[in-house]
Parts: sequence; C-alpha cells; structure tokens
Amino acid sequence: MLGWGAMSLLQCAAKNFGGMLAMRLILGTFEAGFFAGVVFYMTLFYTRGELGFRIALFFGSALLAAAFSGLISYAVFQIKHVSVKGWMWLFIIEGAGTVIVAAIAYFWLPARPDSAWFLNDSEKAAARARSLRDASKTVNVEFDLKACFVTWKDWKFALWVIISFTYPVAFATTSNFLPQVSPQKSNPQDYQGRHLY
Repeated sequence: MLGWGAMSLLQCAAKNFGGMLAMRLILGTFEAGFFAGVVFYMTLFYTRGELGFRIALFFGSALLAAAFSGLISYAVFQIKHVSVKGWMWLFIIEGAGTVIVAAIAYFWLPARPDSAWFLNDSEKAAARARSLRDASKTVNVEFDLKACFVTWKDWKFALWVIISFTYPVAFATTSNFLPQVSPQKSNPQDYQGRHLY
C-alpha cells in the first residue's frame, strides 16, 4: 500500500507519456496484490462463515469509492494554480493520503489476533480457539510454497481462473464507462437538425 501510494504521488512529476507509463506499470505491480492481501488478512480474524459478508463489504466499498471518484476529481480540478495543474493535485492528494494511511496501518493493524494490542489475554485465547475450531488442521503454521500449488492439479482450478479473469469486467464497467461529471453543459442548439440514436 505504501508503494502504491508513493507511485500514485510521484505521477504528478511525470513529464511525458513514457514516464507516466513506467510509473503506472510500477503502481499496478504494487496494487495487484492489495485486494488478495486484504482478503487473506481477513481470514486471520474471521471464520469461514463470517468471511463472505466481510468480503462483500470490502468489495462494495471499492465500488462506492469509484462512485465518488468523479465528484472528487471535479472538485480537485477546480483548484487554480500557476505551476501545479488540477491533474497533478489529484495525484498529490490521493497519493499522499494513501501513503499516510499505509504508514498508520503498518503500526496500528495487528499481524494476527494473538498479537492484537486491543485484545486482552482472555480475548486472545478466545480468538485462537475460534481459529482452531474453524481450521481444518492447524493455525499459524510455517509457510510452505509447494503446498500453494497443490490446487493447480485439480480440474476446477482452470474453471476458477476463467471466472477470476472475467468477473472484473462487470465489476469495473460501471466505474469506467458511466458518464463522468463535466463542467461543460451542452447547448441544445448544437443538436438541432441532427438525428441522435
């Protein structure tokens, strides 16, 4: 998240298309693991029965943010400055905000329930018992890279990959292709004598 915000912030310094493209590629690399990372982080705190609703709230908040992004962009583009243009302000405000939130989250969010600063000992024990009861075997085990690829042998994995690559089309369509807020109003006289389909 820190790298994502930093690259977003640095986009205001881009001088040409090549520089912007390079920064967007690096930003995409940082951003690629964010949603999956958040979902994984939630699995450390919630049982399988509780996860669906929390993940739905998380993805829903992303759509809600996209709904307001046009309004925020419109407001930021109203800032008049001699050397810093509106699009630069947009990257400065959103990038700096992300960097600040990432720095706070690093120190504020616990790594797992038994290291949570806001839980007492009995609550930590209850959280561990919940995880053990919900887990199929054990919790807090060492990471095994080979075990990550076991599911690739299952025939359902290919179907899951197709679904995962295609569902973002519907997810992103509303935010990418809905009309944006525009400060210019169309003149009805411009359309006189034309057939609009």
